[in-house]
Amino acid sequence: MSSLIVAKTYGCNVGERDSSNRRIKVAYFILESYETFCIDKKSIIVAQLDACDKLLKYAADEKEKEAIVREIRELKTALNILGV
Repeated sequence: MSSLIVAKTYGCNVGERDSSNRRIKVAYFILESYETFCIDKKSIIVAQLDACDKLLKYAADEKEKEAIVREIRELKTALNILGV
């Protein structure tokens, strides 16, 4: 499975208008494919990790990079919990 999921960052300013209060999160988009109907949790998380690794290369600033690294850490934790 190649590029099953695409990751993008999004965020908004909280409170004041300066970028220091910006909350950034990662969103995933599943690409249309017949494979998407028959995938397990492990495959989804692995695809999310792959998408985050690709996204990390294009991070615009340090806040965005921190959010992506945090997401990668959480995904790896989820894989460990699944026993992979």
